[in-house]
Amino acid sequence: MQQENDENIQQCVPVSQPEESVVAAPAEAALVPSVESVAIKSTASVECWTDGGYSSCAKRGVWCFVVGDGRPVFGFLEDEDSTLTCNIMEYTAVIELLKSLPNNTHAIVHSDSQLIVNQLIRNYNINFTHLQELAEEVWHTIKAKNLKVAFYWVARESNPVGKYIEKHQREWFGRTIRYVRS
Repeated sequence: MQQENDENIQQCVPVSQPEESVVAAPAEAALVPSVESVAIKSTASVECWTDGGYSSCAKRGVWCFVVGDGRPVFGFLEDEDSTLTCNIMEYTAVIELLKSLPNNTHAIVHSDSQLIVNQLIRNYNINFTHLQELAEEVWHTIKAKNLKVAFYWVARESNPVGKYIEKHQREWFGRTIRYVRS
């Protein structure tokens, strides 16, 4: 179902790295469409921020995103069978964001998850089936809605959605949740 060349996903450099340091994974090793090394930076682009978190004690995960200057949109997943992870919640935030965007939108998506960003732009292989399925849902949504998307990594301290989750984590989880730094 995957295409060899998907122009809807743009490969972008994490803001903390020079462009020449980004190298895509070999095509045969990746389960994703090809991407180009062109960042979307136009006045028609919308800036978006995503984050996700998980508390094993509360058996609950949260996903959250912001589009432009809008209000945070968030949701929860209950972990009945102990299968949720922070990475699943990070992917869920991206998926929910993309689903919320109108067709034909140009979006710049910022995430503080180096793993998710680098998997989606093919710098990292995806070794776990459950994460491959989530990545495929991201790419399918991008294609189905004809979105143009650029993914950027940002430091946790620079992610307003991460700050929003941190502010509300005691209320949502009854305690502070730990984030695994990428």
